[in-house]
Amino acid sequence: MRRSLTVVALVGTLAGTTGCAEDVTAPPASGAFFTMWGALDPVTDFQAIRVIAVTDVLEPVPGPLDASVTSTDLRTGQVTTWRDSLVSFPNGTSGHVFVADVGVDYNGVYRVEARRADGTGSRATVTVPPRVEAFLESDENGSPEEAALWPGVPQLNAPALTLRIQDASCAVQFHDVELSDIALAEAEPFEFGWRTQFSLARLREELPAHLASGALLQVTLRAEVASVEWRFPTDDFDPEILIEPGAFTNVEDGFGFIGAAYPASLTWVPDPRATARAGFAVAGSCGP
Repeated sequence: MRRSLTVVALVGTLAGTTGCAEDVTAPPASGAFFTMWGALDPVTDFQAIRVIAVTDVLEPVPGPLDASVTSTDLRTGQVTTWRDSLVSFPNGTSGHVFVADVGVDYNGVYRVEARRADGTGSRATVTVPPRVEAFLESDENGSPEEAALWPGVPQLNAPALTLRIQDASCAVQFHDVELSDIALAEAEPFEFGWRTQFSLARLREELPAHLASGALLQVTLRAEVASVEWRFPTDDFDPEILIEPGAFTNVEDGFGFIGAAYPASLTWVPDPRATARAGFAVAGSCGP
């Protein structure tokens, strides 16, 4: 089971497919008022989501968006009102992004709402994932097959690896090479969280020759710890269909997706036996 959908990719997919119009056309009987996209982030005190009106009018409605956006901490009842901003995206389109200078808590439960002046609107309930510290799965045999455990994680997205390598000539002290191909670092759930696994030998095959013959000094594994709402209905779910209204949504009386996620990482010095078996040189041994 592989996951590659990040918060940025999720919102970016919508930005690249809705064009310049700030309205999503839908049959009047759909009962949908807004499309909302974004993710709450407990690492920062700044939150942002994109909001688009759902309408049966084909032409875009000019001017400000008829929407008031709030978030409610369902544990304390605290309500935060978000402010509207018109944002230009890299592909030339523009849209309404609502922002708030507010933090969200790990394990917190929040309701995000967008309402029109007449009181109708859309809402989503989000459970922020817990704060997690990943750890390397113990291996006393020095195997080049490595794995890391993420205890208590509801969903793990977009695993990526950064290798710190001393090249064979020692012309440069080290090189940091990022490998984000999901085939190189597979993630799958287990009883108590998530597990990522990868092969140092397979990673070495992806490197240019002058680095593949060098020494592996350090490995950093990065991923997004995501909320339970991020779980797709099936393992072979295609994220491309997210642009289709209602294909995958947790928004009531609306479309889109509001989740919660934050970046996490684990850095370690690999076992010299593991790097040797993967074909890397011994650290400190430079070629001619």
